[in-house]
Amino acid sequence: MTGAALFSESRLEEVAGPAVGDPVSTLARWRARGGRDARGLHRDGAIMYAQEIARDVAGARVMPHPRLAGTVGRLAITRASAALDPAGVRPLYVRRPDAEIARENKR
Repeated sequence: MTGAALFSESRLEEVAGPAVGDPVSTLARWRARGGRDARGLHRDGAIMYAQEIARDVAGARVMPHPRLAGTVGRLAITRASAALDPAGVRPLYVRRPDAEIARENKR
């Protein structure tokens, strides 16, 4: 833990970059990177795959959505000087489109 202010950018830690995978392979990828053991997981994917996660991670807790709006707002304030023009925002697609996958599966 750092001595930095609670909502400062220096306290953020990337767990994993953008990726696509099933829950078991994702947890294995996190372990291979030497990350912390996944004991507390949040959001839709964790809820959807709670049984698979429980089988793979002893003592894993799948929790409902945390209330993040206040935290996101405070982080945004700390990064306001680094803001970019909204027209410069581009989507990052980490998974291929369904139509492309379906077309390949038909071959």
